[in-house]
Amino acid sequence: MSKIIDLKGSILSLTVLNLFSDQIDDTKQAIAAKIGQAPDFFVGIPIVLEPQIELKDPTFLALLVEYLTQQQMIPIGIRTEERVLKNRRNMQAWRFSRKRRRKLRAKVSRKRRPKKPV
Repeated sequence: MSKIIDLKGSILSLTVLNLFSDQIDDTKQAIAAKIGQAPDFFVGIPIVLEPQIELKDPTFLALLVEYLTQQQMIPIGIRTEERVLKNRRNMQAWRFSRKRRRKLRAKVSRKRRPKKPV
């Protein structure tokens, strides 16, 4: 019988976004400034969120994930010791519909295609 799948251990390098504030406007501004330094670097990059503070605003993560997605970044997880976040099983912010994922992938691949000479 031919092999159907194969699981292998791997060490992957991921970008971690440390969060020191739950003020969405300040956070968006800081992210925009970073993206401005090297815009192409952040296109399609997987991001792990790591809050360094207790998040008091219940909408912060959803708004942040939406913003990161708009910036063509791909939030893939959260690393935290905060029990409330660990126990939240149905975080709407992490649910991406198939259509939305396809749309994001298409947008990223279009942006990375080499431009045709004129």
